[in-house]
Amino acid sequence: MSVMHEMSIALNILEIVKEESIEQRVERVTEIRLAIGEISGVARQSLEFCFSIASKGTVADGAELVFENIPFRAECLACGSIFRVRDYKISCPDCGSKEIRTVSGTELFIRDIEVE
Repeated sequence: MSVMHEMSIALNILEIVKEESIEQRVERVTEIRLAIGEISGVARQSLEFCFSIASKGTVADGAELVFENIPFRAECLACGSIFRVRDYKISCPDCGSKEIRTVSGTELFIRDIEVE
């Protein structure tokens, strides 16, 4: 992933935060809790860096990004088992099938915004 990817995400987060702060009449955002899937492709340090640059002079200037990890989970299409995928071993631990669908781990969303 490139820094441009994270900058685009940072700008989207900032836009949402700014809209919410206007709607809620908030003067300062202190913390933004993000839920990020293990396989979302987001580089957290790059996102923090990009957000710190993008948020300068805004309601979110100095706000801390707090990350909640969402594990990579899959459902076996053969037996219906739902399991955590570890080390990218993508086969069902119950029946061994490789026919799976992703249940979680690709997400990226704002869980909560803390304000003053």
